[in-house]
Amino acid sequence: MDPAKKKRRNIMILIILLLAITGVVLFVIFVIPIMNEHKVGTGAVIAAILAVVAGFFTKKRSKANKESRTSEESNTNKESRTSEKSRTSNNKTDEMEFINARVDIVIDGDTAMFKYENVDDHIKGRFIGLNCPEDTKTKEPFGKDATEFVKKELLKKEVFIEYDEVREDQHGRALIYIWLEKPNSINKEELSKKLFNAILVKEGYARFFNDKNDKKYHKYLREFEQEAKDSKKGMWALDVYEKERVSKKIWINKDWVHSKKL
Repeated sequence: MDPAKKKRRNIMILIILLLAITGVVLFVIFVIPIMNEHKVGTGAVIAAILAVVAGFFTKKRSKANKESRTSEESNTNKESRTSEKSRTSNNKTDEMEFINARVDIVIDGDTAMFKYENVDDHIKGRFIGLNCPEDTKTKEPFGKDATEFVKKELLKKEVFIEYDEVREDQHGRALIYIWLEKPNSINKEELSKKLFNAILVKEGYARFFNDKNDKKYHKYLREFEQEAKDSKKGMWALDVYEKERVSKKIWINKDWVHSKKL
C-alpha cells in the first residue's frame, strides 16, 4: 500500500476509536442517569441509537448512489458527445463526391487521360494544386522524372476523382484531385498516403501551385512542399531550383508572389 494512503487510513482508525470512546464516556455520564431517572430500559435506548446510526448510513448511501448515477450520466453524455463528434468528422468524408476512373494515358507529371465510369469518351485531367516541371514541348529539369513516376504509380490503375469549385480550365481540361483510396477522414496523414496530388508535392515531383480556385487542400499542399524543400527531395535537390527552393515565394496563377500576401 502507498505510505501516504496507509498513514491516512491509520489516522481515520484513530479518529473513529476516539469518537467511540467519547461516545461511551458521554453515554455513562449523561444517558445512564437519565435512564435511571425515567426508568427507561436499556433495550429501548440501544434501539434508538441503532435507529439513528441506521438513518445516518442510509442517508450517506443514498447520497453515494446519487453521486454514482450523476457520474454515470456524465460519462454517458461525454461518450455520446464524443461519438457524435466522430460521426460529424466522418460525415465530412461521407459527403464527398467521387468518380470512379481508370488512368489510360499519362501525358506528363500533372496531366493524364482518364476513362470515367459510365462515360464513353476519355477525359483529359489536370492535377490541381500543383505544377510539375514540363516534359512535353518544353523540357525542364526533373520533368521526365515526374512523368515516369506518374506512369509507374497510376497507369492503368483504378482511382477516385474529386473536383474542387471549378471543374474545367480554359483549355477544357478537367481540374481534378486523384485519390488512390477513399479517405476515412481529412487530415495530413490521410492525404500523404491517399491523395496523389499531395504525394507528388511531398516527394518533390511538383511544386505547390495556387490558381485561387483549388482551395480544399491548400494548407496541406503548402506544408508538403515546404517539407520537400527543406529535405531537398526530388526536384529540390537540383541546383537549378535552388533559388526557388529557398525563396518565400509561391506560384499563384502565373505569378510568383510572396507567400505572406496570401
